[in-house]
Amino acid sequence: TFQHHAISDTVYGSENGGASPKNNETVALDAAYANHNQVINFSGHSHAPINTPTAINQTTYTQFTTGTLKYLTCDGSATAGTHPENNTNAAQFTIVEVSSDNKVRMLPYDEYADQFFAPLGNQQAERIEYTVDVNDSSNWLYTSAREDNDAVPYFASNADVTISDITFKAAQITFDQAKDDTGVYAYDIECISPTGTVTSSYRIYSEWYFTPMPSTLSYPVADLEANTTYTVSVTPIDFFGNKGEAITKQFTTVGKTAEDMLSLTLNSVDADGTWWFNVNNMELVASQYYKLPVTIDGTEGHVIIGKNSGTGRMVIWSNFFPLCGDAAIPTSSFTITAGTIMQEVSSSDWKNPIAGGDSVEIGTTLTIEYVDGVWTAK
Repeated sequence: TFQHHAISDTVYGSENGGASPKNNETVALDAAYANHNQVINFSGHSHAPINTPTAINQTTYTQFTTGTLKYLTCDGSATAGTHPENNTNAAQFTIVEVSSDNKVRMLPYDEYADQFFAPLGNQQAERIEYTVDVNDSSNWLYTSAREDNDAVPYFASNADVTISDITFKAAQITFDQAKDDTGVYAYDIECISPTGTVTSSYRIYSEWYFTPMPSTLSYPVADLEANTTYTVSVTPIDFFGNKGEAITKQFTTVGKTAEDMLSLTLNSVDADGTWWFNVNNMELVASQYYKLPVTIDGTEGHVIIGKNSGTGRMVIWSNFFPLCGDAAIPTSSFTITAGTIMQEVSSSDWKNPIAGGDSVEIGTTLTIEYVDGVWTAK
């Protein structure tokens, strides 16, 4: 049997909703197939890869996903989202063979690589073969019992993590792929500070959907502090959520140089009270908004500086001041102190303390005075 959407929560790609619940297709189809173990139900829509152990599933009948001919979609658990890097490098189909005694064999083929998919786990077979004996469900291989497998993914004894391209705030992590009896699905990467705090974390797919599957993976880690020793931890995860033991490596970020310091210089103040700042290097400005401690008319508070990509400048709009909660529109003076930390913040948190995020330093002190109706920077 065939339909467009998969039946919900059956094969990989149906986790986020298969056949539309609003019209009860999942309930109706599942009920119709449930009493017929000879049914093999093929579905699509998801663009999910066909070479995962979870591309096939068996309850009282068998479900199978038909893959993709255009681009790959994964479940979205990775940091990069549902569409992995190079996701258009994909074209897949399945050869289905039915024997005279009604046994079925399905052979996933990677048309992009022009070869059959190889098994993801430690099996010695040359290609994946999903086999279904519709005559005897007691021999079914693809039921939920697979999830109770005690085997966990593991790194070989000589597996290693290497760190490259280290800066004051980022580094490139490269590591050997782990092993598993059914295949490695993803990795959790964490950067841990000297105090034991996880300062940044990522999940990346193992790229099982490519032929050949790469033997090593690389990923950039960010949101680091200068002159700090971090421990990077890489944990393997299989297709059924089992996690193995992590491999770790320490590295130390470098100190900041003058080129790494963000310097703001007052450019102008509009008649409506909008403040414009020149920026020495806009590439250092990663976020749309930053929270900045300031002194306004002798009272400490904070303001929000926005990134204005069109002009290559940063700006405090006049209507930003009251939105900050503790900032009044200046009437006599406005001071930014040298070395002040300017921290990334979302627009929904302008009034709240900042938790984490990037930080860059203001390189100069800006004191702005209101004299005879004119704002002047000192």
